[in-house]
Amino acid sequence: MKRKLKAFLIIVGFVFLPTTMVFQNCSPAPLSSGPSSLQGSQNTPGETPNPPPPTTNLNCTFYISVNGSSANSGTQNSPWSLGYAFDGANGSIRPGDTVCISGGTYAGRFVGKLNGTASNPIIVRAIPGQRAIIDGGPPIGSLTQATGTHTAYQYDDIYVSDASKIQGVGLIVINNEEMQVAGIVGNKVTVVRGWSGSCGPPPTPCPDHAANAPIKAYQNLFTAKGSYTWYWGLEITNTGHVTRVAQQGKIDMGAAISDECTIGCKFINNIASNGGGGIGTFNNSNGSEYYGNILFYNGWEDTSGGDPGKGHGLYIQNFSPTAPVRLSKDNLSFSNFGFNMQAYTDNGGIHNLHFEGNVFFESSNPVPNGPTFNFLIGGGNTAFVGFKMISNYTYGPTLNGDRRGTDVVGWGGTPCTTPEVKNNYLASGNFELGSNCSNPVMTGNTLYTSFARSSSFPSNTYFTAKPTGANATKIFVRPNFYEPGRGHIIVYNWSRADSVQVDLSSLGLTNGQAFSIKDSQNINGTAVFSSTFNSASPIITLPMTATAVSPLYGTVSKPPHHSDKEFGTFVVIPQ
Repeated sequence: MKRKLKAFLIIVGFVFLPTTMVFQNCSPAPLSSGPSSLQGSQNTPGETPNPPPPTTNLNCTFYISVNGSSANSGTQNSPWSLGYAFDGANGSIRPGDTVCISGGTYAGRFVGKLNGTASNPIIVRAIPGQRAIIDGGPPIGSLTQATGTHTAYQYDDIYVSDASKIQGVGLIVINNEEMQVAGIVGNKVTVVRGWSGSCGPPPTPCPDHAANAPIKAYQNLFTAKGSYTWYWGLEITNTGHVTRVAQQGKIDMGAAISDECTIGCKFINNIASNGGGGIGTFNNSNGSEYYGNILFYNGWEDTSGGDPGKGHGLYIQNFSPTAPVRLSKDNLSFSNFGFNMQAYTDNGGIHNLHFEGNVFFESSNPVPNGPTFNFLIGGGNTAFVGFKMISNYTYGPTLNGDRRGTDVVGWGGTPCTTPEVKNNYLASGNFELGSNCSNPVMTGNTLYTSFARSSSFPSNTYFTAKPTGANATKIFVRPNFYEPGRGHIIVYNWSRADSVQVDLSSLGLTNGQAFSIKDSQNINGTAVFSSTFNSASPIITLPMTATAVSPLYGTVSKPPHHSDKEFGTFVVIPQ
């Protein structure tokens, strides 16, 4: 089962109800042990002091457009092509530059190779108000040939005729055996075998493949290499899917975003959908940050047997106990085929992973009888340290009388040391905290879920039935650190009212500023609410009756559905 788990990741009138509103500090600084939520309308300090916010001015150094060309100068009137800019524009893009991407659809699969510095990162950003869409389209197909493989179960090296053709490829298939690309040096490709049960486990060997065996390559839709580059406000998708139901190794599994940066990259307020996975990151990148991204419909339905839902919204590793913190904050991950988030490894590491303010809900939505893990932390017997999960939110629907969704820290007996699980609101069917985790800190959480060890952790609030009375409506408002006025609204509407009251005063909107509110499950659809902000009257009425969802590309066995009106997530977008 372990290898299979790894598959890659609104206002209608006024209804006054007992409501708790929580405003939360949203600094992307590393977490500490202090309080993380602001109750009511108070503004008490967050977990750590906020660093100065980045400038909101674009100050574009160079411009990209759909009709751009490498022969141009990179100005607004003479823009470059996306591929040329991602290659560095022949050395023209340097630390501290801002590369602005105009709206439009950029067909193809791209690799970013930009290198900023810690003090002067390169910023690659969609121009606000314009949709810059990377549409991966069909996979590459057969690229090159292997010169033979060994029978190792885990990491193995193969040699290919031209590794340049595999740059940006996350998965390769040789004779129907799927392998994960872990690194490329020259024409040597290091792969992970036994991934998702495609061969092994020990002592059963993986098969030897003959020299010159053809390789089928699944290139990621967008691969970030280089260092200290911020990718901001992009949409990455794949409209080229014909079907999302097939045997593993016979379907396009390229991730929407693959983080292969060496150090210091950030992925901010992007939308990643309809990839083989949402955001995938392995051991080779350090100090990355994933902030404010919206991840949905990533993965596929596997007909090979076992768990049918494969491919995750966020799949994350971090190799060394001394590696920089890898921060995942304020992301919305939902309706992915596999898990909404998985931190897993057999022989690598999942150290120093910090999760804050993320929302995970409706896992395996497009898959009949899918695995329904909202998040899973752990893997094999590889111990992990430095784990923090602060102020995150989960939701699992009730189907046929059963609550769905599972939230796990320390899966499968994975050892861990002093994990912190604090101030989360968990409303999936089950929660597990592994018994092999020593000295866990679990306080301030609200759990409407089954938890077998609840008596061991009394400093939390537990509900065994649907919350009522003063707890019937719980609303969290989280400002966006990078874009003042932007933010997420998370609503637990256990009374199933048609609308709820939401206070927007914490978001940083200015008096008279226009804004819209989008349903995250239909993020490019019509806004559920639009207005101008009035600081004297910041409370708005948010409808909870939406049913429309974003388009899913490729045929599926079970079309995705919208969450019931007892739960919703919304994105406030300033104009």
